[in-house]
Amino acid sequence: MPTANLTDALVKSLKCDSGKTVIELRDTVVPGPELRVWISGAKTWRLHYTRRSDGKRRATGIGTYPALPLKEARRRAKGLQSEIEDDDERADPAAGKQVRRQSLTFKELADEWIERHAKANKVARSVQDDCSMLARHVFPEIGDFKAIEITKRDIIKLIDTIAAKQDARIRTIEKARKLSHRPNRIFELIRSIFRWRHASGGQRRPANDPAARHCD
Repeated sequence: MPTANLTDALVKSLKCDSGKTVIELRDTVVPGPELRVWISGAKTWRLHYTRRSDGKRRATGIGTYPALPLKEARRRAKGLQSEIEDDDERADPAAGKQVRRQSLTFKELADEWIERHAKANKVARSVQDDCSMLARHVFPEIGDFKAIEITKRDIIKLIDTIAAKQDARIRTIEKARKLSHRPNRIFELIRSIFRWRHASGGQRRPANDPAARHCD
């Protein structure tokens, strides 16, 4: 692996060699950081490290240049290296990213809740109403979000958006009115889904997963 004493000027000037898709240059000042320069002109930072649990070499992305300049890339690399050496619960950054990629989206979680919980415990009309609320109001806003990454701020924004909508059942402009009880029902529906996931392991996540509590 080519190495260099990276400088701001060098990082800024580097270009991908002709005939290659990407070039990689390892920093010699701070162990681990690597600059990758792509044929498109994009530049990304990676950290190479050894996982303490089994001694395997791993690599994880830590940011893009110039959003993450050289000084900050080194600082971030040092911080991650320190966590790895301490062998704490975040000691494998690459594994953490893999878990996030594999976690369910909110739509996938809600579909699982419908099939495994709602249909078994609620009357058909209630299930149909839940599906309608999810499809019309929730999935367009947060359906593609990873359920584990949804925050309280995301839920508040969603409820505010729903509260601002006009009641679709009112057809004339003169009679148009805002939805009233529907935002509260949707909030309770979302909370029920997360609580079910927390209680049953519906997404196969740890019991202390903060996403299971953000609606409380």
